[in-house]
Amino acid sequence: QRLLHRRADLLAHGARDALADLGLARQAAASELEDHIAVVFEAMRMLVSGDGERSPAEIAEQRRFFDRFVMPWTPDCCAAIENSSIAQYWRNVAQFARCFVGVETAAFAIA
Repeated sequence: QRLLHRRADLLAHGARDALADLGLARQAAASELEDHIAVVFEAMRMLVSGDGERSPAEIAEQRRFFDRFVMPWTPDCCAAIENSSIAQYWRNVAQFARCFVGVETAAFAIA
């Protein structure tokens, strides 16, 4: 329940607008919503490494997006997946996501 509330907060706190500001918009045929973990990780990837014509974002912009749209719910999401008895493959993905969040947190601490 807490995880669903946090995901709903993402849309309420401007995830759609923040993604649009990055030039990302939901395609009509897409099944993932703006609060899907894959979408926020893809946006974070684009902020960190750039994408085609887009240069990497400044660290401050990366941190703002991370603090606002990744950190509030990713640990709970990963824990829920890791504790699921039927999410065998996704358990590894959740562990990888947890590592990514740890690396990003540490990087922001020293930036």
